[in-house]
Parts: sequence; C-alpha cells; structure tokens
Amino acid sequence: MERIKQGLEMANTDEKPKAETSKSLFRDITADDETPEVMEIESLCFKCENNGLTRLFLTRIPFFKDVIVSSFTCDNCGYHNTELQPGGRIQDKGVKYTVNIQNLKDLNRQVVQTNTATIAIPKLEFENPPNKGALTTVEGIVQRAVEGLSQDQPLRKIQHPEVAAQIDEFIVKLNELLLLKEPFDLVLTDPSGNSYIENLYAPQTDPQIKISRYNRSKADNEILGLSQDSEQEMKDNEQFDAKEEVATFETNCPNCNDICSTNMKVVDIPHFKEVIIMATNCDKCGHRDNEVKGGSGIEPKGKKITLKITDVSDMNRDVLKTTGDPIDCPGDPVERPLVYT
Repeated sequence: MERIKQGLEMANTDEKPKAETSKSLFRDITADDETPEVMEIESLCFKCENNGLTRLFLTRIPFFKDVIVSSFTCDNCGYHNTELQPGGRIQDKGVKYTVNIQNLKDLNRQVVQTNTATIAIPKLEFENPPNKGALTTVEGIVQRAVEGLSQDQPLRKIQHPEVAAQIDEFIVKLNELLLLKEPFDLVLTDPSGNSYIENLYAPQTDPQIKISRYNRSKADNEILGLSQDSEQEMKDNEQFDAKEEVATFETNCPNCNDICSTNMKVVDIPHFKEVIIMATNCDKCGHRDNEVKGGSGIEPKGKKITLKITDVSDMNRDVLKTTGDPIDCPGDPVERPLVYT
C-alpha cells in the first residue's frame, strides 16, 4: 500500500522525471525508483473551463494488474480530482469479492474500486452504487460512506428532520464497524472484472476472502457499453428474409421504352399461397403497371373453381388467376393475364 501511495504522491507533485526509454510502461514502484515516470497533460477544467493539468501515473499492483492513477489540478479555481482506471481490457467475466473483516490489518486491506463496482455491507443492508474509480482501503470505503451521508445533513435536519435522525443512527452504525466490536463482511461486485481486494497472504490463498466469477447479464453489458456492438453483430449475422424485403430492379418501360424501376415483393395470402407482386412506374411517361405472379411453382394438378354469386358482398371476394386461365361467365368469356383483384 505504501508503494501505491508513493506513486500517488508523485502524481501530485510538480517534479518532472527524466525519460527512461528502457523501462516498461507499467512498472512496479521500488525503493530504487526514486522518480517514477509521471505523464503530464494539459486539459480542460470542468469547473471554471480554464486549462488545468492532468498527471498520469502508470503502475502495477502486486499480484493484480496494471492500473492508471490520474490526478487533475486547476490553479485557476483550485479544483482537484484523483481517479483510478484499469490499465487493461474488460475481463471476460464479472468478479465478486467477499472479505471478512476481523482486525486492523483487514481494515487496511488495499481495494481497487473501478467506476462500475458496487460495494455492499450485508450486516447493515448497506450498498454503495458505482462511483468514480478509486484506490483506497476497507477503512477508506467506510469513511467515504460516512462523509457522503453527512454531506447534506444540516439542510436535511431542517427540511426532513425524521429522515435526518434515521441517517444519523445509520452513521453511528457505520462508525461502529471501524471499532471492530464484531466481524463484518464487505462485498465488492464488479461486472468489468477489474476490481480487487488485497490478499494479505499472497501468493497463498487468503482464508478470509471468497472470490467468484460470473457471466454478465444483458444489463451488465449495457453498463459496460458492450450491448450495442453485440446487438449489431446479431443483426449482421441475421439471414436475408425475402418476405420482408422489397426488391427493386431496372426494366424498360413497355410504353416509352425508357429505363424505369420495378418493385417486387413476396406476399403471403391468408389461407392460400405465396404470390409475387410486381409494380412498374415510369417517371418519364407516367406509365404504371401491376402484375401478380405465383410464388410456389406449378402444382401437379389443375384446379377449377365455380362461384355462385348470390349477394352483393360476393362481388368483393378476392380473386387470383394466372396467365392462360380463363374466367368464364355466362355469355361473356374473359381471359386476362395473372391478376390479383
């Protein structure tokens, strides 16, 4: 923990280390490395919108991973901010740490909390939602929770005195945890898999820590920004469905012989078969033409349908005929191309 604090202090100093190209980008902090490499970047202050200075310190946490400690300071308004980000990719699975706090050493356990991690203390039914990334300790997590709850208490005591009294009682319970009168569990859950609680027995197994990895849910992927790419990938992998598409191709207009567009779509007629509807529209001469073709091939047997018209509603029946199939009416035989009417 002291080595990490040393790096954080260096990130907040004005000293510029000498460039050493032979060193790794992420490296351990050692006693021999008196001036850890800190990158300085001029950046915008979100408070006063003037330029401030961001210092980036890249380091490796023992028995864990690479992390980036960033520190922003604005000399114009005095605003400062410190944040920690993982130096690697999002892991394939989420991670859940459950640590049993029993003594002062446990309170000083180092905790890497990313901006997607949730902290919970089941004993008090307390849960701290994801916040900005931080390099802290178990004690620091409890103290930060107390500070957050105490922040608006003066105003809350005036506007909502009953709620303020309940929060005061809860703050007392949080502070009692630090007295270690009884052991308690602290649970850290991170869907990105990049959070960490220090193992005091490393590289051996820590008997007070339980680590489980789990498959992320759809909601977890949305939080991490992974769902959009996944959904797009699924859409790209979908097979082409001709029934849902309108195909357009160019043909010659039968009226003026100019190039025109013909739209074609497959339609499923209820209780019958699939047909192909073709519509031609010529922008030059205004010619329009519609045609229906069978979409299921030629049947082994022909078909004859006799309809007796007995009511006016019979005149509204849908009729589909193919080319060469006559419609016979008494005294007036009719022969038309394939139509759907």
